[in-house]
Amino acid sequence: MSISETDKLEYDSLECKNITLAEFVERRKRKELENGRLKERYVKTLKKGPQSINRICSLVSNSHLPPGTVPRTIVIDGANVMHCGSIYRDTREGSTQNSIPDVASLLALMRYFIVRDFEVFAVLSRKYSKPDSTNFKEAIDRLVENSLCVIVPSMNLDDTIALEFAAQVNGIVISSDQYRDHACLNPRIQRIVEKQRLNIFWDTIPTAHQNSLTQKREMDYLPSKKFMFTDDNNLEMSENDVIKTLYAFPEELQYIISKERHEMIAPEKRKTEVEALLNDLISMGISHCQACSNRCSFKIENLLGRRLSYGSSTGRPGRPYISSFRRTGR
Repeated sequence: MSISETDKLEYDSLECKNITLAEFVERRKRKELENGRLKERYVKTLKKGPQSINRICSLVSNSHLPPGTVPRTIVIDGANVMHCGSIYRDTREGSTQNSIPDVASLLALMRYFIVRDFEVFAVLSRKYSKPDSTNFKEAIDRLVENSLCVIVPSMNLDDTIALEFAAQVNGIVISSDQYRDHACLNPRIQRIVEKQRLNIFWDTIPTAHQNSLTQKREMDYLPSKKFMFTDDNNLEMSENDVIKTLYAFPEELQYIISKERHEMIAPEKRKTEVEALLNDLISMGISHCQACSNRCSFKIENLLGRRLSYGSSTGRPGRPYISSFRRTGR
């Protein structure tokens, strides 16, 4: 087994060397093979979307950014994204929700930012980590395990936590919620609400083209709905305006906060690992629903409001699995 100078440097940078250099290199190569396998499965599981739905803000103009420009930390309002990105009405008895939260929308948005070298995580209230609260609890659990999702004890605090953290790191909050009630809490949160909240709009994709990927280099995931970034009048923003919001520029007052955060987190170093996790969750969700579709003959309307016997991909019974991770032939 050949060991490069890069291997040696990365091994030397380890704080705790409880394995040999050879073991370190072997583990890393196995991980690279596994990540490649997960990406291949992701591509094979999804179909290529037509050009008509391929139009998604690709941020290609970021290659012309001024020297020193850094991506801001992305804080996702998880509940807002899962509800607005869902096409499924919640008709379950006793439910107070209009829609069943679709985890596919959250995974699609997170992957969009991860492959473009952003640090990203979602904020959710504890209710969304419970069985029956979403259509893919296992995905929520794994996002939490991998520090990609923060669970807040009270559902009344999730918005405040998201805004407060974005203020601390000079980040961006992604949500269609305008947070008017939060803007008056303090000047820092007011700045996030007025200047550093990126509005997101979800548009339903025709059924035949759901669960597809874009024909761009990043191969973005398009579940049941595709997203676009809009202004407060719901008009689509230009790519340049989106870039001005998502990146911190050297001349800005709080630029140094974003710069130090980016250098500390170094999201590009974890990019391959996190992308592999998201590829795995997306493929798992789609494959599971296709398997369920082959076993079940009833329509999706019959599934809503009912506790299904087949449960999740882990075989645990009793939670509805209705999602963009979609059935075929149903």
